[in-house]
Amino acid sequence: MSSEFSLLNFPDIVMKMILGNLDFVSIQCLRKTSRDLRNFIDDVKPESKMTEFQLEFGDSCIKFLPKFDDKKYMLIRYQKAPNGGLESLIHFNLIKMDLFEVSLEMILSLKEAFLRSPHMMNYEISFRKSDAEEHLVELFGEDFELESFWYFGIPDDLENVISFGFGSNFIVFERILRNIVPIGARTL
Repeated sequence: MSSEFSLLNFPDIVMKMILGNLDFVSIQCLRKTSRDLRNFIDDVKPESKMTEFQLEFGDSCIKFLPKFDDKKYMLIRYQKAPNGGLESLIHFNLIKMDLFEVSLEMILSLKEAFLRSPHMMNYEISFRKSDAEEHLVELFGEDFELESFWYFGIPDDLENVISFGFGSNFIVFERILRNIVPIGARTL
């Protein structure tokens, strides 16, 4: 009879000792291995060996520089990606996220991705700034009943359409059934 080995099978005191000997990065990696371990680590709140940190903000990047007890440094850098890093997100079915800025280029890329990728179901993106609003009517024509909604037919799909909504601080792309498009709305 074999029993499955797991860190969670250790007594709490042993787990606390193990966590006490791990560095910040190791604890963060361990948190990602399972929900139970993440919950345990969040409940225990092991002491961090990080003694200080520095944040640097630039026009196109943010740097996080933690310093640890053992005098080691680490550099974590976020760099602005072209098109908001959209290519790394299109494999998700559903997304809800906040962005500082949504560009017209990003909206057009998302529209094309939705038309090509049947797994993309609903993307809701809040934003603070956008250059797109004045160009949408030029590109897509008048919106439906001034509600800032447009509907796009999907090639080789007679059942579904892509609904695109644009508000003052959000956009929504959603794959919906063609028969729930409001009467009078055009499908582009």
